[in-house]
Amino acid sequence: MSISAFSVPPVPVPVEREPKEEWPGPEVKAALAEVGAAGGRASTWLRSLYVRQKQDGVLELAAAVEEAVASLDPTDRDKADGYGAGGFPDELHDRLDPMWLLHHDDQLTSAQRVTILAMTTCISHAATLAAGALNSKDLAKDLRMVCEVVDHAIDTVGAYPS
Repeated sequence: MSISAFSVPPVPVPVEREPKEEWPGPEVKAALAEVGAAGGRASTWLRSLYVRQKQDGVLELAAAVEEAVASLDPTDRDKADGYGAGGFPDELHDRLDPMWLLHHDDQLTSAQRVTILAMTTCISHAATLAAGALNSKDLAKDLRMVCEVVDHAIDTVGAYPS
């Protein structure tokens, strides 16, 4: 009996794989710190608005912003589909919704309303970005965009509400 070349199984060739990305990577950690700083500026702006307006809802919104930026967590995701809460419980999304404040506070100017809406929407959306990100580079870029919008909103109406 002879052995043919066709009956010998081929020697497996090792497959080179790219190293698994650290999650979250250093870029994301830096961007999360930037979001934390932008959230701090947003909270400070809201608290300065409270000094003028004496509207308790503004303080509640400032506290929700602070809690939100501290809660951001890109590891809070479902392994099956890659999506999750991003660190935010549903209740926090509700507390970040400024519509109740905008509807009931007739002392706010249009510019202040737009600023509040832009800041809270971006910060709330940061959790969605964190929960569904595919890679560190894209998430870091998206989180930096959140910071830019928050800072631009504050700069547009001035450092302190008038």
